[in-house]
Amino acid sequence: MAEQTGQERTEQATPRRLQQAREKGQIPNSRELNTLLMLILAGAALWLIGPYAAKEMSLLIKNSLHLTREQIFDPVAMPSLFKEAIFDALAILAPFFVIMVVASVAGPISLGGGLNISTEAISLNGKNWIL
Repeated sequence: MAEQTGQERTEQATPRRLQQAREKGQIPNSRELNTLLMLILAGAALWLIGPYAAKEMSLLIKNSLHLTREQIFDPVAMPSLFKEAIFDALAILAPFFVIMVVASVAGPISLGGGLNISTEAISLNGKNWIL
């Protein structure tokens, strides 16, 4: 009745209803909390890791652009040097990436709902498709 008339509900949901909603993936979610937490942790991570990462990245670029004559004319050397530079850059940025993943998971958990993985929430249905 409350859904049809626009009135607020007068009674609390039963534990069974709450469990059903949780199984469907309907848990409290706040985009603002997630955004705030990620921005704060990104700023803190850049403040702490930034000087180290900037120094290491500048050394990586400097060393990657310093090539010997043999490396320039060897067609096999360039892809391997590029691959090595990519992996080194990812290793330098890995702490920042880990902090951001933790922040993106910690936001929804901090609302008290805990970690909820629901297959119903991620399943495809034709009702929401725009054609």
